[in-house]
Amino acid sequence: MDRLKFYCGLVFFIAILGCSPPVHADSLSNILKSEKLRVGVSLYEPWVIKNKYGELDGFEIQIAKQLASDLGVNTEFVLMEWENLLTTLNANKIDIIIAGMAI
Repeated sequence: MDRLKFYCGLVFFIAILGCSPPVHADSLSNILKSEKLRVGVSLYEPWVIKNKYGELDGFEIQIAKQLASDLGVNTEFVLMEWENLLTTLNANKIDIIIAGMAI
């Protein structure tokens, strides 16, 4: 089962990279080396919300946490305005976008 979760996470990660602007070939190795997946998010109810404790929560947050867990790294969420997500990704300040982003 753990192997299945890992491969599902990896497929999801590759799909996200495929939907994003071109990335460096060593992006995955950089994530694994730093042991941190930097995830760009914006508040987009009900997918990304702040719970009553002020913490990020929602479907997309849970997916990002599972992906990071499957990769064996920690998750660092970078909350920003939706309009800034692609610019921040292109500047390599985040590794992926999870915020209602589609092709």
